[in-house]
Amino acid sequence: MFAECSIGDFSIEEHQLLLKYNCPDFTSETENDDGFITYILEFYSNYFILIPTSGPVCIEGCSFKYEKQN
Repeated sequence: MFAECSIGDFSIEEHQLLLKYNCPDFTSETENDDGFITYILEFYSNYFILIPTSGPVCIEGCSFKYEKQN
């Protein structure tokens, strides 16, 4: 997501994706108070949807859909 930082950790807890970037001096407006970028995960048979829950979120309800490519 960020060209200036491509290393870090992730975890999934109760249908929530937590991303923690580990680059020196890297900060993002999308981090929460604990330093994580978070999304709600919705799984479907052939795709999943990420809904941002940290940082400035879209008031109109934005989300990102990821589909498996054959």
